[in-house]
Order: sequence, then structure tokens, then C-alpha cells
Amino acid sequence: MPVPIYTKGLGFLGNGYLFYFHPKAGWSFLGPPAGLEQADLRYLTGILPFVVIVMLVLLLVAHLLLSRVAVLVCTPMPSAATKRPRCAPASRWRAKR
Repeated sequence: MPVPIYTKGLGFLGNGYLFYFHPKAGWSFLGPPAGLEQADLRYLTGILPFVVIVMLVLLLVAHLLLSRVAVLVCTPMPSAATKRPRCAPASRWRAKR
């Protein structure tokens, strides 16, 4: 049976929203509006979950890393025996694709 590991603040990150809207209280940022009763919470609407923002940041980082991988893999490095580059420069490699 798995043992849960509770990390403080992780529930807020997984279940939170960037903006909240309530018809009576209006808009709020990063948390529900203060002073709402339990019965009013059913009308609370969360907009843009934190998980979407985290995934967009991870997607952006992955895109930046993977767009540079051709330059990292295909850099002209001369081999010891031939003194020639092991592959074409990155600009020519990208043009041939």
C-alpha cells in the first residue's frame, strides 16, 4: 500500500486558480474572495488553473532546449585522426532538413 507524502502548499498548487470570479464579490487574484459563506462558494468560478501555467512554463523550457539541441549535437569538432569536423555546421545541418 502506498504511503502518502504530504508537502505543504502542494494542494494549493494543484487545486488553485490564478483568477476567481464571484457574482457578488467580483474578481480576485490567487485566492477566493474573503468573506464568502459556505453557501456562496458554489457560485465561485475559478479561471486559469495553476497546473496550466506550470505546463506552459515546462513546455516553453522544453521547446527552448530542444530547439538548441541541433547546435549542441552537430557542432564542428575535429577528430584527432582526420582534423576534420565530425558533422556539418549547424546552419548547413538545419538547411538540409
